[in-house]
Amino acid sequence: MTAPDVLVLGSGGAGLAAALLDAGLMLAARPGVFCAGEMLSWDAPTGGYLLTACLATGRRAGLSAAEWLAG
Repeated sequence: MTAPDVLVLGSGGAGLAAALLDAGLMLAARPGVFCAGEMLSWDAPTGGYLLTACLATGRRAGLSAAEWLAG
């Protein structure tokens, strides 16, 4: 991964840019690799809801992975 592929989060961390992922949170450059939670770059005032966002993206990535594996 090159430096332009990584964006800085509002919380001071770093994560994968949305442009690197498909709608199912799979890395376009690495088919079969799904990302969720703090792996993702978002700049939003989660205000205590970071855990909820992590769980929601984890669910989305998990469902996408199951669908991808099923073919």
